[in-house]
Amino acid sequence: MTTILRIAILAGLTSNALAAQGGVAGEWMVTLHEQFGPSIQRLVLAASGETLSGTLGRRKIEGTVKDGSIEFKLENASVKGMLAGDELKGEAVFSDRTVKWTAVRIPPRPAVSRTHDFEPTEFQRYFSSAIKPVLRINPGDAVRTWAVDAGGRDKEVSHAQAEETRRPVPSMSKAWCRTIRSSSGSRRSGPIATGPEAAARSCARPSNRGRSAT
Repeated sequence: MTTILRIAILAGLTSNALAAQGGVAGEWMVTLHEQFGPSIQRLVLAASGETLSGTLGRRKIEGTVKDGSIEFKLENASVKGMLAGDELKGEAVFSDRTVKWTAVRIPPRPAVSRTHDFEPTEFQRYFSSAIKPVLRINPGDAVRTWAVDAGGRDKEVSHAQAEETRRPVPSMSKAWCRTIRSSSGSRRSGPIATGPEAAARSCARPSNRGRSAT
């Protein structure tokens, strides 16, 4: 009876270890938590016994896996990680820094593509992996949505309405204008201020360009 119990315990431990090793296999989305923002790559792992193989981005990797722990080397880093539930997490040691990383499984692609109706609530002025995705789609999916244009108009505001509500640019007063002498000896008036607003304003003093100097 004791021998049977020992065999059962050993078999259970062995199956758990094999399950843990097989559990790392598959496609993962890896986030490298760098100091200046996250870096995301695709990690594909395959396990055969204690041998680990796969790709990180376009780079091939080879390493070891045991009891859910993985270890592999890149040309510029040594990577270690641990399977924790449905997540991988660990550290990547570079020559000048150590960076934590996490990975979640990439869900299998659905057999049928979908059409998503997405109503945006906010807009960003730049692309960054630090911004949380608002929608996850698969290859072949379609998205019906809208966006503001370069002038800030959305689908509810027509071009004419936007022109009516545009803030008028005030004209420059005489204090903002001066008469300067050009290299040809003629006088002309121009704005003292510089920048986009100065280019959009008009001087209150009429131009003297073309008149002879007095």
